[in-house]
Amino acid sequence: MISKTLSDDLKDIVGADGIHSGSSALKPYLDAGGKSSGLVRVLPRDSQDAMDIMHLAQRERLDVFSVRTRYMPEGLEDKQGLLLDPARMDYIKNIDSRNMMAYIGAGVTFEQLKPRLDEVGMRILTPASAESPYVMRSYMDRDILVGEVCYRHNNLSIFHAALADGDMWVAGSQQMGGEGNADFREDQGTQLSPFFGASEDIFGIPVYGVIYLYPKREMRQVLAFGFPDLEGALDFSYKVSREDHCYELVGGDPLFWSILSNENPSSAEAMAGELPPWTVLLSIEHKPELVEVQTDLVKEDAKGMGGKDLPADINETLASQLERPWYLWERPYYRGSLRKIFYYAFKQKVAELFSLVEGKAKETDLEAAQCFVPVYFGGSFYCESDLHFPPDKEEQAGKTWRDVYNSLLLDEALVDRPTGELAKMVFGRADSSYIEMIRRFKRIVDPEGRVNPGQLLEGI
Repeated sequence: MISKTLSDDLKDIVGADGIHSGSSALKPYLDAGGKSSGLVRVLPRDSQDAMDIMHLAQRERLDVFSVRTRYMPEGLEDKQGLLLDPARMDYIKNIDSRNMMAYIGAGVTFEQLKPRLDEVGMRILTPASAESPYVMRSYMDRDILVGEVCYRHNNLSIFHAALADGDMWVAGSQQMGGEGNADFREDQGTQLSPFFGASEDIFGIPVYGVIYLYPKREMRQVLAFGFPDLEGALDFSYKVSREDHCYELVGGDPLFWSILSNENPSSAEAMAGELPPWTVLLSIEHKPELVEVQTDLVKEDAKGMGGKDLPADINETLASQLERPWYLWERPYYRGSLRKIFYYAFKQKVAELFSLVEGKAKETDLEAAQCFVPVYFGGSFYCESDLHFPPDKEEQAGKTWRDVYNSLLLDEALVDRPTGELAKMVFGRADSSYIEMIRRFKRIVDPEGRVNPGQLLEGI
């Protein structure tokens, strides 16, 4: 419970409708279950509001947490302080189609941005397994993107983050010049700003960003091929990626595609029975003449590696999925609960690691839905296994999840965004100098440790 004086000060910054406490404090989280909290959720409208909130929190010596995903961090309901929610920072400042940049607040969603981009013939890369509806958050946290086959991280050019003292961290070239000078070629550079990515906001809270856009081409073709085995699907995906013959590409097993394409268990099970062991979905975009040539080449490659065209109705169903972001919270309907396992590996290791996950899942009667995305011309492969299970098997699923990750980490799979229990497992294997580097930067930007304390690792 905050004092009336503090409540009045917050109202002066964000208005009465920008403050929520009690059970409504945790409303952004799908798994809050109506829990009440000592936190006060505050909704800034822009960067200035956010800086004013942080300055007030510093004056009052309050901890500040941030809403990052739709899933509540363990123990958050027991915390005291402020919970900064970006939902009202939903302004689109500018869409620069000439330089292919969009300037947006941290509360802009994929669904909100799409129609604005459609108006000017632009698009963005969408996530394959997002845990937040916000574009900037998805990019800051390095969510895998279905178009990452030919484009590297980071699709966020520049960001601003509110710091503990109420000042603003400005990334990239905007540290030295005004907005728009070189935003179109910014990649964060060899500086400290990349520390903020996937950091659970322990250094500062992102409030504004500049993201990359891509032009809609004259023609778009979506193709789906079925393969009798994973090796053929991987070989095909790698070849198509290396030769730059696609714009988006995702491979998955029957359970992955059927859960993604449906909304109830019976429909998902029925569709899974109609799909081949592995399906690769890809899009081609360019001038009509080039799309025609690339389509012929891709079909020839698929045929040579055992791939076959899917029926028109299934192809259409799968193709429609590429028109939207894929959210993790849309999937637990299948069995009631889900645990996500994700990592990066070289193409040669993918089949072995998928087999490892599937084997451990079967041992404990869990169902694994698996997918992969080639990254940057097949240089590596993003791999995901969603473990589906009924809620009463949560303890058993948790044990399997830990067992799988221990095996994956021993096999040197890369986990680039560990949180919660997984962060302890990953950072526990890291060199002590790396952990000290994180602590040192944290002490510089947040010497009192009041911004998301303990959210990445205990004691940081």
